[in-house]
Amino acid sequence: MKKFVLLFVWFCGVFSVHGAPNILIEGSDGIGWPNINDNDLNPNQVVTDFDQVFGNETKDRRYRIRNTGNETLRVFVNGNSPSSTSSQFTFPDFPANDFTIPAGGSREFLIRYRPVTTSRTATIRIDSNDPDAESRYEFAIEGEGRLGEASVYYDPVRSGTSDDRIISDGDTTPAVSNGTVFASTRVGERADHQFYVRNSSSADDVLRIRNPRLTGAGASHFEIRSLGTSNLGRGNNRDFVIRFEPTTPGVKTATFTFN
Repeated sequence: MKKFVLLFVWFCGVFSVHGAPNILIEGSDGIGWPNINDNDLNPNQVVTDFDQVFGNETKDRRYRIRNTGNETLRVFVNGNSPSSTSSQFTFPDFPANDFTIPAGGSREFLIRYRPVTTSRTATIRIDSNDPDAESRYEFAIEGEGRLGEASVYYDPVRSGTSDDRIISDGDTTPAVSNGTVFASTRVGERADHQFYVRNSSSADDVLRIRNPRLTGAGASHFEIRSLGTSNLGRGNNRDFVIRFEPTTPGVKTATFTFN
C-alpha cells in the first residue's frame, strides 16, 4: 500500500498599521473656519486678507492649527517657526516653546498686522512633525496700510507774524521762528500759538490723528485745544492751538506728541 503524505502549510500574515499626525491650518471668518491649504500663496480668502488698516493701529485675525491625523502632532517653535517674511505681521500669543496637539485636537493663535508701508504681502511658516511635505506649512497673507504723512506747521499769520513754518518730527530744540518758544507770560495770563497738521502724502492715503498729548515736567502749564482723533485726506489740514498758561514762575518745557 502506498502512503501519501500531504503537507499543509498555514500562512499567518501579521500586519501592522502605523499612524501619523497631520497638520491643517484654518482661519476664522467670524462664522466658520475655512481651510488654508499648505503652499497657498494667493491671499484671496477673507481669512488671509487683513484689508485696510490705519498706520499706528493694528488688526488681529484668529487662526487655528488642527491635527487631523491619528498620532500626536508636535509644533516647533524656533527662529523659523512661526515666522513671517514681513515684520508688519507678528504672532502676539503664540507659545514660546514647542507644543503638542493630540489627534483630533486643535490650538488657536493670532496674527497681528501693524502697517508701516501702504501695502504688504507676507508668507507665514509653521513647522511640525507632520511626516509629509506639510511639515513646513506655508501660506500667504496681505494687508493694506492707510498711511498718510503728517507735517506740523506753525501758523504765524494767526499768531501775529508772517509765513508758515514747518516743525520737523523729533525736533527737541524750541525756537521762536517755528512757534515753539512762547514769549514771557505772567502767572495767571495766557498766550496762544496757532498750528496745523497737514496730510502731505503724495499718495491718496488718509492720515489718522490719534491721542495728541503733552508730556514733560512743564506739561501742566500748556494745553492742546481743538485737536482730537480725526481723519485727514491728502492735502487737508487740521488747525489746533497750544495755549501757555503758567501757574508758577520760571521756564516751562513740554513735548507735544500724537500718533
